[in-house]
Amino acid sequence: MPRDRSHSAKPQREATNLPAPEPVRYYDADGNLLPDLVDQEAEKWARQLANVRTAQLRRFYDSVLALARQIQLQAPEPQHRERAFQTLKAQFKMLRSKAAYTQKRNRLPESFLRFFVNHTAAVQSYKDFEAFRRHFEAVMGFHRFFAREP
Repeated sequence: MPRDRSHSAKPQREATNLPAPEPVRYYDADGNLLPDLVDQEAEKWARQLANVRTAQLRRFYDSVLALARQIQLQAPEPQHRERAFQTLKAQFKMLRSKAAYTQKRNRLPESFLRFFVNHTAAVQSYKDFEAFRRHFEAVMGFHRFFAREP
């Protein structure tokens, strides 16, 4: 006799959309890294991410550093790093899905997901990736100061 599963079924989660990426500028008109990116902008993000455990944020930062090492191993000569980045770009773009999973699983603030949605959309070149890496490094430094954990 078939079992009636209508009462034991788990309620369906409401489908939600990922936030749309907001534009990110890494460089001024002369191609120089914007100083605010590693200063006020990084501090702003660190404040928004203060409720995220340092270890959770560090895992993402470590992924970015590992990707930077892979690029440098594939292309020891700086002029070849753009091509190396393009071959590994999919790995970088995976940060978006990993952030979505982590945010939902751990009930983190939406700003956590927004940070990665914005930057995975903005980074198109190795130069952009390096700017993002430096920005993320500054966010990590400020986050250590603002983190709300023992």
